[in-house]
Order: sequence, then structure tokens, then C-alpha cells
Amino acid sequence: MLEKNVYLTTVGKSFLSFIYSLSFLDKGRKVLLLDDKRLSYGELFSDTFWALEKEFLKTWGRERNISSLEFLDQFLVKKHIVFVIGNKRIRLGDTPSRNLVELSRKIPILFQGRFKDIVQNIISSEKNSKAFDQSFLSLCRRVGQNCFKYKTLQSLDMAFFLTHCPANIKELYQLFCGILDSETDHYLGPEWELKTLAFLGRGFFQKKFSWFSNEFERFHFFLCLFSPHYRPDHEGLIESLKDDYEKKGGQFKKTSIKEWVFHTGSPWCLELESYEGLVHPEKIAFFGGVSREIPLQIGTVDKFFTSLKIVWTLKDNLEEELWEERIVKTELKRLGTLRPFWEASFGKNKIVINVVVPFEKGSKTSFISEEVEKEMIKEMDPFCPFIEDKIEKREFFFTPEVWLHGKNVKYYRKPEEMSFYSSVDLYDLSKIGKKNKLKKVDYFGPLKEGYGLFSSLMEIKDANTFIRL
Repeated sequence: MLEKNVYLTTVGKSFLSFIYSLSFLDKGRKVLLLDDKRLSYGELFSDTFWALEKEFLKTWGRERNISSLEFLDQFLVKKHIVFVIGNKRIRLGDTPSRNLVELSRKIPILFQGRFKDIVQNIISSEKNSKAFDQSFLSLCRRVGQNCFKYKTLQSLDMAFFLTHCPANIKELYQLFCGILDSETDHYLGPEWELKTLAFLGRGFFQKKFSWFSNEFERFHFFLCLFSPHYRPDHEGLIESLKDDYEKKGGQFKKTSIKEWVFHTGSPWCLELESYEGLVHPEKIAFFGGVSREIPLQIGTVDKFFTSLKIVWTLKDNLEEELWEERIVKTELKRLGTLRPFWEASFGKNKIVINVVVPFEKGSKTSFISEEVEKEMIKEMDPFCPFIEDKIEKREFFFTPEVWLHGKNVKYYRKPEEMSFYSSVDLYDLSKIGKKNKLKKVDYFGPLKEGYGLFSSLMEIKDANTFIRL
């Protein structure tokens, strides 16, 4: 029997919403989590873990006694990613030393001067390579632990982290930043290969299309670039967290919200599509990307990017070396355009592509699918030639993915600069012609200014820190 008077209703089923809800249960609050299919995260937002995210969540598990997070490794699979800049393929997601070698081989400006000396010293022996790997992963562990225990999203100052950074990694980071900050009018110059990778990586790691707006964003990008890459078993992780949640008395319901009522901006009731009818929460929290069906406005951002997903089922199997491959591609001339990059995952006889496109209200896939598919058939030719002849079935979907333009800040000078992000207001749009600002309603996801999954984790942790008994 569903208890209808609850302190918190969480909308959107994800590992993030379960983690958030568990903290309220630990404080003795009554919680209802709704699996409303109209609200979810895009795959590119939540299915990419790096060492920093992994260590942050494992620390959360140890500190809050959540076994699913403490033993998170059982739900993670190590996977590489191929970043393609023009015709150059950069295979990352391996050990830090191998990622460093790959970047130095493929981006020549990184294999010069002092940067080259450090790289050559690291790869000069197996002992040195292992020592570098251990130092880098240890740094990610310390940063993840310190962020969870001692930092908030608004206080991520670089001086704190660089003090604990191993000397060779600190020097690599400073040299790396020096190249990124170099100003040049020659747009085919060697610096622009790295700058293009930075824009692509920022879009993929941090879900933004802009230059770095603070020092920690750049440090986070640096850690992601050289880190191992993991893809989570979402279903297994969510089911494990759901078991923890229900054991602690949390309520879970797979249903949609039919209608809601707010009194002076605060939650009054939610009418569910299921037979239970009305529930009365004191607070509501939404978890997901963009939704075209829920009458909720998040912040004042009206221009952002989403993705068109193309699924090709093939008549015959692909070449075996393409199975499980993941490619993220851009080139310099794409930067600043309406289709800045695309991502593709290859199966045995299936290709799933996410093409980044501007979000437009009222748009349908049929408006752009033919044009985008023709473009992608050409883009796929270097990887799987004559793919058009092999397509048996094609499907098109708009996804919940979100990419923001971000703050228009090109360079910054102070390493102690912090990551201040403005809060966002939420508005009820359920009444035609009216837009009412809401209270006691929160949102966690990519429609907030930040840097991808990690900043959402930080924000959820910060919200849980101040829960009152």
C-alpha cells in the first residue's frame, strides 16, 4: 500500500536519483521515487565514468555505508574510446601512461621540449610507466575523496589540489595548459589540433560547447583525458541501489505524473497515472535531461543542443575489429556549427549514432532525419565502407541529451579561481499562458551549468549534506 504523505518525491529513475533518495531515508524522511518514463538522462551523460567519478562514488559508498557504491567496480567495465580529429584517430581510455603516449604520438605539439622529456622519462622503463600510472590513479583517488569529504561545488579551488599533485603530473598539467592558452591566428597551426580535441573532449566529458570558464573545469578535463574509461552496467547498479533503497523503507513506483498542483509555488499534490491517485509531497526533485512532455521549465536557457539518435540494424555482421568500438568525431571546421560532433557505438550487426543537433521545440525527427542520415553515411565511410548497402532497418529518435553553450569565457589567469555556477529557477508550465516560479522543487542534471556528471554528483552530495532531521 502506497503511503501518500511523504517528505520527498523523486521523479526519474537513475542511479543518481536513488543515491539522492537514500540520504533522505538515512535522515528518517519518507521518500517516494517515481519511474516516470518521460524523464531520463541521456546515455552520453550517465554512461561514461572516469577514475575521478569512480573514486568519488566509492568514497560515497564507504562514508554512507552504501555497498553498491563501495564495491562499484563490480558494475564497471573498462572500455576505450577513439577520438577522431579530422583524419587522426586517438585511442584513449587505457592506463594513464598509455593514454599519455597515444596523445604524444598523435598530437605532435605535445611531444616537444620539456613535455617530451617528461614523457620519454615515463616510458623509458616498465617501472617508470607503472609508477606514473599509480601516481595518476592515486591523485584521482585523493581528489575524489577530498571533493566528497571537504569540498562543495562552489569551493573547488585549484591550490588545494595542486598542493597534493605529484611533481611530474603537476608539471605536465602546467605545460598542457600553456599550450591550450597559447594565442595564435594560424588556425591550421599545431596548437589547434589540441584545441580541437579540447573542444571535443569538453563536449563529451563536460557537456558544454565553450572554452573553459574556470580552472577546475580544465583540471577535470585533464584528468579525464589521461584516465581509464569505464562504462557502467546501469541495470545492475540501479537494481542494487533499489534493493538498498527499499530495505531502508523507500517507496518505488513505476508510473507517470498525470497532473500536479502547487500552492503559492510549493508542492501541494501529484496525481499519478496509476490507481493510487494523489500523493502529497513536501519536496520534489527531478532527475533527467530534456523532456518534451513534462510541463516544467528549468532555468532560462532556451538555446542548447540535444542529439538525434540513429539506429542501423545491418543485414550482415560488421568486421570483427569494429565490435564494441566507440568513436567520437569532430574536426576544426565543425566547431561553432550546428552539428559540432557525433558519437557512434558499434555492435555485431548494429550501429547506434548520436548526432549533436540544436534543440527545437516542436521539432520531429522526420524534419531532419533524411539529411542527417545522408551526412552520416558519408562520415562512416572511413570506418565501414558502403554501409548504405548493408542497412536493413533504420530508426530515428530524439534523446534527452543536453549540451549547453556555457559561459563565454575564453581564458583565465588565476589558478586559484573557483567554480562558481549560478543556481537555476524552476517554473510550472502546466497552465496555458502562465509561468509560475516553484519553491521546494529541485533539479539535478545537464540543464544546469556545470561540467557533466561529476558536477551533478557534487551538487547531489552538497544537497544531502544539509538535510535536516
